[in-house]
Amino acid sequence: GNFQNGFYISGFTQYANLQTREYTDEDVKLSNTENKLGLGIGIGYRKFSYKGFYWGTGLSVGRYIIRDDDDYNDGGTLFDFSEIIFNFELLKFGWAF
Repeated sequence: GNFQNGFYISGFTQYANLQTREYTDEDVKLSNTENKLGLGIGIGYRKFSYKGFYWGTGLSVGRYIIRDDDDYNDGGTLFDFSEIIFNFELLKFGWAF
C-alpha cells in the first residue's frame, strides 16, 4: 500500500533550566535557578504515508539524573516528582521529509 506502519523504541536526553521570579510593584528579580539533565526511554506507534505525513501515539518516561540545586523539592512527599520526566502523545501528527 501507500503506508508504512510500525512500533518504535527510542532513547532521549532532556535539559531543563528552571527559573523562579519574584514580582514586586517596582521590579522583577530572579530568585532561584535550577539546571537539570535527564535520560529516558520511549515506545510508540507511527503510521507514515508515502508523501511523508504521519500520525501516531507514544509514551516516554525518564528521570533527571544531574541536578545543581534542590530548592524545588519540598521534601514532604513520598516521591520526588521533580525528578520524573513523563510525556504522553495521544494523536501526534507530523511530516517527515
